[in-house]
Amino acid sequence: MIHQSFFSAPSEHIAPLLLGQLITMNQYTGRILDIEAYGGDDDPASHAFKRKTPRNEIMFGSPGYIYIYMIYGMYYCFNIVTHPIDIPGSLFIRAIDCSKHGIINGPGKLCRAWGIDLRYHGQKMFDNPLCGITIDRQPVAYTTSKRIGITKDDHRQWRFKVAI
Repeated sequence: MIHQSFFSAPSEHIAPLLLGQLITMNQYTGRILDIEAYGGDDDPASHAFKRKTPRNEIMFGSPGYIYIYMIYGMYYCFNIVTHPIDIPGSLFIRAIDCSKHGIINGPGKLCRAWGIDLRYHGQKMFDNPLCGITIDRQPVAYTTSKRIGITKDDHRQWRFKVAI
């Protein structure tokens, strides 16, 4: 498992380091294949753009905590808070390779397959036997691209995907 301090860096710096690494939630384990980085008040695509709200306040808190939200009124999305306290940022897990489910290629599919919902919001991804990330291999080759569905400030190449 990694230490909380690992998450105290900008999300776009952490994202490529997590590709190919093991993530565990409850009884499930898989390798991270696809991840997007989100900044704070300088990233118009971020939930933390411009100000703190009840929905995004966790992004301004301690790094390494889980941020869950719902989109389209039906899909949960799984994020990990990054950056130092009071500087918002997060990592959005888009796809994993799980021995039980195979490749899960979508944030809503991931949350559904692994049973991730609002019960996990605010839990930590370090020093936690149920949720965590293990760095167990060297960094992998990856590609970058624009984030999916983002039209604002779309010049950022903050989607990181394991190169196949």
